[in-house]
Amino acid sequence: MGMGCSQKEQPETQEEPIKEFIESDEVNKASLFVEVDIQALSKSNQGDSFLITLSDGTEYTLQINRIEETMPGVISIAANVNDGETGQSNLILQNEKLNGRIQMFKEGMTYQLGFEDHTNKHFIAPLDPEEKDVLQGSEPLEVPKTDG
Repeated sequence: MGMGCSQKEQPETQEEPIKEFIESDEVNKASLFVEVDIQALSKSNQGDSFLITLSDGTEYTLQINRIEETMPGVISIAANVNDGETGQSNLILQNEKLNGRIQMFKEGMTYQLGFEDHTNKHFIAPLDPEEKDVLQGSEPLEVPKTDG
């Protein structure tokens, strides 16, 4: 008898929420397709920049602050959008697919960057702030006063 998890008991992978998001109507309603030079990005270093071009013609330059291979075949990228005051991004490059989030400070918006297998294209879509995972906090702790 082998040890392991049944299909239902398997822990949720990080790809599951992304897959659900990609297959949701949100991608179809508000997304724009994105062009990214994945080959050039995979060879980039800290300090390099790369261009993201939206299907509406808008371009953003992402300046890489940190890039590292966190696991074999998985590259983690942190980058400023344009001047750094415009926004920042945290992205994962794996199997020539770029996924992650881009925060645009001036707009007060967060966008999901992902890959759609049906069209074989990258896309960007706004995230509804109400649907973000937010950990609930508790009341602030009070430090007991000590004599002395």
